[in-house]
Amino acid sequence: MGSRHPQGVVVASLSATPVVVAPSWVVGAAVVAFLYAPTARANLALLPSLAADTGSLSRLVVVVCAAMVVVLFGSVLLHELAHAWTARRSGHRVDVVVLSVWGGHTSFEARDATPRSHLVVAASGPATNLVLAGALWLGYLALDGPVTGVPHLVTLLLLYSGAWANLLVGAFNLLPSLPLDGGMILESAVWWATGRRHAGTRVAAFLGRALAIVVVLQLVLRPFVEGRGGPDPVLAILAVIIAMTLWRGADAGVASAQRAERVLRLRASDFVRPAVAAPVSATVAAALAVVEREEVDGVVLVDPAGRAVAYATGEALRAVPAELHDLEALTAATTLAPAPTVDVALEGAELFAAVRAASVAPVMVATRGRVVVGTVHVPDVVAALERR
Repeated sequence: MGSRHPQGVVVASLSATPVVVAPSWVVGAAVVAFLYAPTARANLALLPSLAADTGSLSRLVVVVCAAMVVVLFGSVLLHELAHAWTARRSGHRVDVVVLSVWGGHTSFEARDATPRSHLVVAASGPATNLVLAGALWLGYLALDGPVTGVPHLVTLLLLYSGAWANLLVGAFNLLPSLPLDGGMILESAVWWATGRRHAGTRVAAFLGRALAIVVVLQLVLRPFVEGRGGPDPVLAILAVIIAMTLWRGADAGVASAQRAERVLRLRASDFVRPAVAAPVSATVAAALAVVEREEVDGVVLVDPAGRAVAYATGEALRAVPAELHDLEALTAATTLAPAPTVDVALEGAELFAAVRAASVAPVMVATRGRVVVGTVHVPDVVAALERR
């Protein structure tokens, strides 16, 4: 607790998952306090004793605004912890929970996600906010009545504001557009219906962009059209921030869908560079003779147990001076440690998983059954994934 993390300061750890407060959170907290201050002041001033003492009123406004920051970001934290809990229950590794100026986010590994698990994880956050809204509203109703003093009024104010804040956060997050939870729910539904996750991502990303445009039209441009002189400056700033967040999230969703489509098109056979196996004890001359006879790009040097230990390209072998051709070809080879193999029939997500697993090795040995047929160079696959 209190330790540093690449994204901020660790304030807690839940089931080995760090809860981090990002530096930008301070900005978010300040904005919440600033926006809530007029509401707090107007309601607290209803008490004659406070209305007559502006100094006490101002100090209490600061305290209530700070309490509202705790209520709101506490609700955001519970929202993110719900995501983390359901993700872990679905078998995913949860890396970190972060509170930031944008609220919060939960990072988890979802390689084995299904439409159902994706939906459950996405829905758990806004569902938590809606439950909190109901609980806070019930608390407000239970205490509502003639105000008996400052503590009573402050409690009513925080319960009422907290209930509405959670209702708005939950409802907003359910809008069917990325990067909101509602977009992920829509993504899950389309994924379930079509069997293609990236199709759902594209639909949700499209709606995310549409919602960003609607937000700007409604909150920024509409007042001009209606002759009201212009929008409220605070609302205009919030609208632009929300629209930018939605647009960036939609862009990220489209990029993710495009990458998923490229992954599905991967074929190991498309990346195989011809090579044959040769004993690890083979000389440069022998290995070079094999390369030229078989017309391949190189040789995979295997130990007596048949395990690939190194790869020598024809270019590297030819670069060895003639007087050194009696040396072992291993002297001109790239050591494969570890030496991952990939079946030439692999494709799509299975090939991608193999490449991820072999990321520490520059070359994978391509096999058909137990027979070496060539090599797959990891940079070739990465380049195909990054190609636009």
